This record gives sequence, structure tokens and C-alpha cells, in this order.
Amino acid sequence: IVDNLSRGIDDRGEILSFYNPGEFHMGCLRPCMHTHTFSLLGDTLYLTSYQRSCDVPLGQNFNQVQVFTFLKLIAQITGHKPGMAYHKIVNAHIYEDQLELMRDVQLKREPYPSPQLNINPDIKTLEDLAVELTGYLANAPHYEDKLNALRRFRNEEFLRIALNDIHGHTPQGQTTLQLSLVADTCLQQALVIARDELSERYGLPYCEDAKGTSHEAAFAIVGLGKLGGMELNYHSDLDIIFIYEGEGKTRPVAAADPDRFKLQTNQQYFVRLAQRIISILTLMTPEGHVYEIDTRLRPSGNQGPLVSSLPAYRQYHESSAAPWERQALIKARVVAGSTELAASYESFTAEIVYERPLPDNLAEEIYRLRQRMEKEIGKEDARHRNIKTGRGGMVDVEFVAQYLQLLHGRDRPSLRCRNTLDTLSGLLGEALLSAQDFENLTSGYKFLRRLENKLRLVHDQSVNELTSDPASLAKLARHLGY
Repeated sequence: IVDNLSRGIDDRGEILSFYNPGEFHMGCLRPCMHTHTFSLLGDTLYLTSYQRSCDVPLGQNFNQVQVFTFLKLIAQITGHKPGMAYHKIVNAHIYEDQLELMRDVQLKREPYPSPQLNINPDIKTLEDLAVELTGYLANAPHYEDKLNALRRFRNEEFLRIALNDIHGHTPQGQTTLQLSLVADTCLQQALVIARDELSERYGLPYCEDAKGTSHEAAFAIVGLGKLGGMELNYHSDLDIIFIYEGEGKTRPVAAADPDRFKLQTNQQYFVRLAQRIISILTLMTPEGHVYEIDTRLRPSGNQGPLVSSLPAYRQYHESSAAPWERQALIKARVVAGSTELAASYESFTAEIVYERPLPDNLAEEIYRLRQRMEKEIGKEDARHRNIKTGRGGMVDVEFVAQYLQLLHGRDRPSLRCRNTLDTLSGLLGEALLSAQDFENLTSGYKFLRRLENKLRLVHDQSVNELTSDPASLAKLARHLGY
């Protein structure tokens, strides 16, 4: 129904019914309010809802609000204007013990105000999300149950965020923050699940510190790109890399069957751990998948190892990394794993990004990379525009900000930001952007992010292309509130 109405199709079959016994539990009044019929007239959406039985004193007002809410929601989701909602009741009744309530209260009071659609606008913290997901997983005894619990959590949180977003309850910037926090929470719990799954067979990895004391080797997941900058949108891939503390070997855990234990080097163990984390998040189950994962920003890309020890990672970036890899580290953020390893990693990353001398051809390298992205990824023509990697797209704003960060971040700590909008504010505060340039870049970037947001909500997939078709543009404009 949503797909048809979004495309302006009304084939007289846009009917949703909960009257079948197997669907009673899915309806709002099991099964009193049983059937809903949508009709399109031009750009206006109408709804007729049928109710077979209605308790007038106690239920009718609330049933009417349910009908209104249903029409308003579907109109917003499908990009139409809400018209009239018709609420048809077959058997309206007043019980004998409700006569006084009707006579002395209901018929004498002032009418309720016209209903307004207010979706819960609460913004959840990382701690809120972690507590909720931990509760979900505690009730999932088996590995497959945990996979589905993780997917249900992600889907429910996306629905909450999207409904608040559609109705305008979420300030700009909070949607991307909320989506990023959900991703952080899922990654953290995926690490816990993966570690538990490997422990009986492969034990836990150990290494030695500078004093020769043995301890469990630390591990961390690093987010890059939009994840690192807390700027995720709907259907964003997660750009991640995996880091571990150092070399060593695994040891069996207590209470594990020693006959099943298989010795692994730390490199072997952490490769298995990373592979299991990716599988937990990407495997398609009846509940869908959690995220698509991209690990190509690791040292040497697809040709390099899936996981790197911190010393090997440091050596790579000191000797072999290209300028664009240094630029990518601006957004690097540890999203899961050891806090001690996170501190070491982030200290080293700040040194690599901001303290090392810049190459003489930095501007030319960034420009060359940007031109290549525009040509190979943007692929624009007269009928299609790519609002992310095309000419004048979001990447232009991000590259301007990142170039100025690399240029001035050594002496101006306020520019060491991961978030693009925070960086632009810092550049304005340091007088490295004029007020006019700041306004142009910020307003343009916010508009394009909002446009990307709506495109992905409408198409329910990762979309960055904008067609020149007038009808499609008009519908998209309505989604944006114009």
C-alpha cells in the first residue's frame, strides 16, 4: 500500500484488513476497527476506517484519534496531503451503567481540541540504548536468537527515529546522532556475542606489556567516515577497521573443555573475531540484517590483513600511507572495545593527522582524489545528479573542511573535530572562514543531508541520486515540507 501510494497509484485495492482471525493481534482493536481503505484524489489522500462495534462514552473519541493518526502518518510517509478521514461505525452502543456518564459528563463538556500528531520525541543516550539491547539479548538463549534480537532492536530504533524525523520532532543533526548511537550500540554488542562464541573453542588472546607481565590482549573497532563523525544516515554502510594490542597466543578459558581448545596466535584469533563480528551484523536472517560493513579503509585496503596490531598499524601510517589515508583518519573514532587501547589509538591518530609535516602537494592530492570521485562514483549526466559525490555535492563541503583541518589543525586544537558541521563552526571561530562562506557551506550541507535523508526514507535503501523528472522532484519537495 505504501509503495503504491508513494508512486501515486490508487488501483482501488489499497485496503488493509485485520478481520482475518490470524491477524487479530495486529489490529488496533482486535478486531473491532477492522478495515482501512485509502483513496487518492489528485495529491490528497483520504481514509475510510470501518469499526464493527464501538463503546461511545469510553471509546469513540480515542477511536477517532486513531483514524486521524493513521491517515496523517501514511500521508506523510507517502508524500501526500491528508484529506478527510471517514470513521464508519456499524454498532455504536451505550451500556446502562454509562447513562449518567453520557448525560452528566460527555454531553456537557467542551469538545476536545482538534487532534495533533505528536510522536515521542525523546532522544536516547548511548547508555539508554545499551541497557535496552542488553535486555533484549538476555532473553535470547541461543546464538540464532541473539542475531534476531539484534536485528529487531535495530529495526525498532530505526522506526522510532524515522517517525520522529518525519513529523519534525527531531532537530537537524539529532537524527544522524541517534542513528550513529544505534550503530555504536550494535557494534559493541556484536563484539560481546562474537567473543563469547569463540571463547570455548579458541580461548582468549594474551600478550605481554613492557615489563613482561602477561595480560589479555585488547581489541578495538574503529569507525571511520560517517560513523566516525557521528553523521550516519538511513541505510549508511559502516566503515570500520579492527585493531588489537599486540602479538601473543591464546589460552583456554576456565570451565572450557580442554579437548576442544585450539591454540591460535593473536593474529589468527583476532581475524576470526573480526570475521564473526562482520557475520553477526551482515548475515541475512528472517529479521533482515543489521548493517552492511565496509573494511576497505584498513591499511593496504582489500590487499591488507583484516586486522592489524597497533605497532603494525603505526608502522604502516608512518611509512606507507597515502595522503588520502591521513585525511580519512580525521574522522577515526573507537566505537567498541578496550578504553585503554582506544586512548593509545586516538593519541597516535592525532599525532599522524595533525603533528606530522604536510606533503607539499597536499592541495593537489586532495583535488585529484575529489575529481576522481566525481568522475568514477558521481557519474552525473543531464538527467541525474549525485548529491553526495557529484559536482557541488556533500563531499565538496567535507573536503574543504578536511583540507583546512589538515592545514591548520596543528596549531588550532579547536579544529580537531570529526563532525563536518562542528568543523565548519570551528573554522568560523578561528576566522579561517568568512561569515558568508560559513553560511553558504553550512546551509548547503544541511540541505543536502536533509535531502539525502528523505530520499533514503522514501526509497528504503541507500540513495544519493536525484532525477530531473518534474513529478518526482515535486513529490520530493512535499516530503521536505515545501
